[in-house]
Amino acid sequence: MLYMTTTVTVRQLRHDLKSVEKALIKGPVKVTKRGKVIWTIRAEKKPAKGKWTPPDPERARKIIGDRLEGLDVRDFIR
Repeated sequence: MLYMTTTVTVRQLRHDLKSVEKALIKGPVKVTKRGKVIWTIRAEKKPAKGKWTPPDPERARKIIGDRLEGLDVRDFIR
């Protein structure tokens, strides 16, 4: 449990990752081992939400080719 602090021990990081993740939202977290700071963890910036676009079938055809056209699902059912 972090109790509004931005310094955690390696043991806390391993055993209580969920609360460390919550602290990362507020700012960087310093990880200590035997009283010395060994890491500073910062959260990545969230990517901007964009409009979802469906996959391009032509691009998939270039990657996969025509290998799947001859397959039928009924061939795999017994």
